Amino acid sequence: MLENVIFCHQEDSYWPLSEPATLKKKFDDIFEATRYTKALDAIKNLRKERVAELKVEKERLQSLANEKTHADKLRSKISDLTKSITSKQFEYEKLGEEHQRVMTANIRFYEQSNQFRATYLKVQSLAEDIKRLDEQLKRMTDDTTILKGVSMDCI
Repeated sequence: MLENVIFCHQEDSYWPLSEPATLKKKFDDIFEATRYTKALDAIKNLRKERVAELKVEKERLQSLANEKTHADKLRSKISDLTKSITSKQFEYEKLGEEHQRVMTANIRFYEQSNQFRATYLKVQSLAEDIKRLDEQLKRMTDDTTILKGVSMDCI
């Protein structure tokens, strides 16, 4: 700054009235504003980059948080389904044993019903035989007359 003010030559003394580009350069040299503005521009650019990076990282963080929440829900669902599978497997085995018992009981019941049917058919056949024999006896007794004085021992 001192160089431009103290050591100003006579022909350079009219510099404040010179062209705007030259005047700007002179003021920039005096106040070293170019380095300052370059530093400010660099800081602004760096800040813009950092803000953009921050925004991207926030979005990424939000996305990862959503994925983590989803993963936690899936883990919870897997755990619940695993418990459900275990209980259903236990119930399946229990019902399998019950099915086996019922099937065995049904087989025995079927065998008993077959035996009962055979016995019933035999009883029915014998009842028909009795009825037939009773009818035959009645016909025979109707057709015969018993004589008096004849003993039944000789017949």
